[in-house]
Amino acid sequence: MSKPSLHCLIAAALFAAAALALAQDASAQNPLSAIGNAIGGRGGQIFNQTTGAAQKLGEASSVSQAGPRYEYLVGYRVAARLLGNGKTLPVDSPVAKYVDQVGQTVALGSGLPYPYRGFYFVVLDNPTVNAFATPGGFVFVTTGMIKFLRNEDELAAILGHEVGHVELHHGMRAIQEGAQNKAVGGLLQDLASDTSVGKDLGQVLGPLSDEVYKSVANGYSSDLEAEADARSAEICAKLGYDPSALLGVLERFRAYKGNYGGAGYPEQRAQIYAGKIQQAQYPIPAPVPDRVGRFADALSRLP
Repeated sequence: MSKPSLHCLIAAALFAAAALALAQDASAQNPLSAIGNAIGGRGGQIFNQTTGAAQKLGEASSVSQAGPRYEYLVGYRVAARLLGNGKTLPVDSPVAKYVDQVGQTVALGSGLPYPYRGFYFVVLDNPTVNAFATPGGFVFVTTGMIKFLRNEDELAAILGHEVGHVELHHGMRAIQEGAQNKAVGGLLQDLASDTSVGKDLGQVLGPLSDEVYKSVANGYSSDLEAEADARSAEICAKLGYDPSALLGVLERFRAYKGNYGGAGYPEQRAQIYAGKIQQAQYPIPAPVPDRVGRFADALSRLP
């Protein structure tokens, strides 16, 4: 077995440290330090050194500089909360590696191939049929969803939808849409003006991550979900995946569960998606034998 990359070690440490980070970062000045400490040794030192900029959020001199960092930290908190509710497949397992490879490929076809700390694709060992993403590049897919899918094109379509949420900053936009809450609106104003400098990060980021968690759990607004669907089609077409693959997933999912995934999804989601594909006139690629074999092998290795 090949030696895990530093990226895999960081991802593994994130999972291991999730519960600890969630408990500590309400008062800690830098919740990211839990990851470096969990890695330990030289790898942990490298990680902590490379996150020096994130550890000094107060030094950001403009909104454009601060935005990705704060977005990452909000997503980190939400990801830690989600990871605390279940278990994941080991990052060095064949299925997790396969999903990460497809996910990283899909991300390269997006307009944001490299978020602030890169994309993390996580496989949750959970029989429910689900996938979701948090700000900053954390994408989750359940083993139940993988079993529900029929081929790699469908997996790419699902991951493309979640990458779309990250690329289009839907987590932060969901906060803005909910900013009628005066407390949340005030915190957003703090971030925009950098007046959060000197405040406890947990007090600033906690309520914002709570708002994002609600959207991740219940689905974003119908407009944002439709945007993510459209981006999935565009990304898949760009990479040579079948952009119509998501349509089959949506139709089966509605028959299986009775809805399109939550209250936030458009009532006519499949019809809207079909209309976009027809209007764009995306070419339908020929099946790729290697993809068929890869997906079948992943299915056979699922717990």
